[in-house]
This record gives sequence, structure tokens and C-alpha cells, in this order.
Amino acid sequence: MKSSLSFLVKKRGVIIAIFINVPTFLMIGGNNQDKKIGTR
Repeated sequence: MKSSLSFLVKKRGVIIAIFINVPTFLMIGGNNQDKKIGTR
């Protein structure tokens, strides 16, 4: 039971990491279009 619970928590962490990384990646990619959002 504990191992499956930790696996779900890890999976949720990966999903959260993806949701956090995708917008930052898009902001860096669109830095040339909108310089107010992205900072390098």
C-alpha cells in the first residue's frame, strides 16, 4: 500500500513538473516576441 502511494505521489510530482516546465519553456521560446515575460 505504501509503495503504490509513493508511486502515485512521484507520478503527480512528474505531472506537476511538466505543467511548470512547459509554460517556462514557452516563455523562453517566445522571448523574441514578448520581452516583458521572458528574462534570460
